[in-house]
Amino acid sequence: MNSKHLITLALFALVACKKSKPEDPIAARMIARLEKEFPGSHANIDQPGVLNWDVDGGIATKVGLDNTRARCEKGSEQCDLAFDDMVAGARKALSAVESPRTAAALRPALKEPTWLETVRKTLNVPKPDGGAPATVPSQPFLGNLSIVWVFDSERGMELATSDHFAKLNLTQEQVASVALANLEKQVGPIPFKLLDDDMPGLYVIDSDDSYEASRLLLPQLWTPLGKKVKGAVVAMAPCRNIVLAAGAEDTKAIAAMKDIGQQMFKNEPYSLSTTLFQLTDAGWKIMP
Repeated sequence: MNSKHLITLALFALVACKKSKPEDPIAARMIARLEKEFPGSHANIDQPGVLNWDVDGGIATKVGLDNTRARCEKGSEQCDLAFDDMVAGARKALSAVESPRTAAALRPALKEPTWLETVRKTLNVPKPDGGAPATVPSQPFLGNLSIVWVFDSERGMELATSDHFAKLNLTQEQVASVALANLEKQVGPIPFKLLDDDMPGLYVIDSDDSYEASRLLLPQLWTPLGKKVKGAVVAMAPCRNIVLAAGAEDTKAIAAMKDIGQQMFKNEPYSLSTTLFQLTDAGWKIMP
């Protein structure tokens, strides 16, 4: 997957496409100005009239120069204002987007073996500088499921790799601890509801935040459901966004969960597992 998120700055969307030479002084001045105003960023010529601008934190955009150049042709005062406006627009756009690659943005996510294998093959490519490829750290959960870690933001989730761990100066154990604490702080009590009014005893997590399955990593939050079901809580995560739950002694609800879960596993995106997990005082175990 692309490790950078593309932001289109509204200020730059008005730029027309014209030819310019790489040695254009406008380009040189803009590169120097951007790198001065935004320490840690880097800009270079992408194509005539366009700069690539990479900002520390994983944000990238293309900066058009023709509008600025046209204003500079009207005199030095207009030229100075054009550069000021460009920087102001960039600063406003960046301030509205929180960089997701921080410890505070870490969250745990459950994945199945096929997904992990595919992603690891994709990342297993030497870097341009000859360095070793990034790896996808993971930790076994139960059954065939593994825990990976992601960066969460309004723009979505980004997989956290070994390179990200190194930049954060965190070990895998520390990442796991921080991510779990972040998740618990974010989700709060689990919102359970009956899957269907005609199917008493079978519950589903009603959150719509893409962390439904991740809530299995917080067994302490499942205690309230134990007061509503018959016997120990049993859960299934057929896909990332759907988790079903019932009581171990409710044979009808368990049978329905198995049947419905199988269909969801086959038909819904982000499939995970049809394994039944039973809640115990020590956490989850695979239901016999």
